[in-house]
Amino acid sequence: MTLSKVHVDHLGTELPKRVLLVCNSTQVSGAEISLKLLVNNLNRKKYKPILLLPENVSLGYSIDKTTQVRFAPLIRFTRTINPLLLLKYFGNIFLTVKNILKIIRAENISLIHSNSTNAHIYGCLAGLIAGVPTIWHVRDYVSLGILGTLLEHFSTKIACVSKCVNGQKPFRYSKKAEVIYNGIDFAEWSPNSQVDLWNKLGLDQDVLLIAQIGQLGPWKRHRDFILTAERVVQRFKRVHFLIVGSDLFGENIQYIKELKQLILNKKMQPFFTFVKHHERVIDIMSRIDVLFHPAVHEAFGRVIVEAMALKKPVIAINSCGPQEIIDTNRTGYLVDPGDVDAMSRKLLMLLEDKALRNKLGEAGRKYVKSHFGLHRHVDRMETLFELALKK
Repeated sequence: MTLSKVHVDHLGTELPKRVLLVCNSTQVSGAEISLKLLVNNLNRKKYKPILLLPENVSLGYSIDKTTQVRFAPLIRFTRTINPLLLLKYFGNIFLTVKNILKIIRAENISLIHSNSTNAHIYGCLAGLIAGVPTIWHVRDYVSLGILGTLLEHFSTKIACVSKCVNGQKPFRYSKKAEVIYNGIDFAEWSPNSQVDLWNKLGLDQDVLLIAQIGQLGPWKRHRDFILTAERVVQRFKRVHFLIVGSDLFGENIQYIKELKQLILNKKMQPFFTFVKHHERVIDIMSRIDVLFHPAVHEAFGRVIVEAMALKKPVIAINSCGPQEIIDTNRTGYLVDPGDVDAMSRKLLMLLEDKALRNKLGEAGRKYVKSHFGLHRHVDRMETLFELALKK
């Protein structure tokens, strides 16, 4: 059993527990936004967060000024059998864990929170050596094999972002794992943007805007978006499609070329615009009419919740995270993976019926407000912290 560290001031008053939150991503996506919200909203009377980031980080978001930020040579791992790359990984793990152990001792860390599976390779090992409890925040739906089994065994507690994630091995039968949905700040995600997106795109004001928003990678299935658009414009011309996002880690250059070639082959260039990763994506999302999200095996789908908070109807895939967010036919539509016919039919229904779009949008905001509020998320995470500290 690990004994949690209790710190008191000179009057004997218990001080906040020091929590080291490990993030090894150098770019911002849904996981990093969720981490920022957690860090900024933790109860400072109970917890003092210390955020550990990569040395070459370029995270484009603000952290609360009361949060201490430290840096270490954290890297992003990819699956490989290349012996030289594996050797590099092991060397990096040794060096970084050594740095983390110094921080644990210097800052009297009571708990380690790892913001991803990659980050938990560092956090779990450091916690095991230092005798500090660890929390593994699982944000991806991927097969982990023996690595997952080992990380589950040595973790104190596990937070899964959806029931879908919690249902895969090694979490399915683990008493350590529980589902904690991500939360959003409704004060921020309110439909009040005044950005003239039509003028920026050179479009008439009566053109309806459909967007797919997220990283540019094969798992997001932008091809289905393009094929759906091709069918839609045969009946509805007053529409424009936005592919919003970037290849954050430079791994999908060929994929992006193939998407642009597909648009060219289908003669859809007048109907499509690529918009690079935008720090204030709310300015774009506030002005669109429908969010399209054809990704399969999406662990959660933060962008779906954000769109619904802005009263935007969503069309997504009937699996994993989206299945747990969207109440189909009431807040949006769920369709089977790859079913372009169904996707185009649902999209045409929304394009041709403004009252339907408004009805689904209003219901969507009410739904996410009752299920995915930020304070609910933070309260659940703080409870998980408390349980981990008691182990």
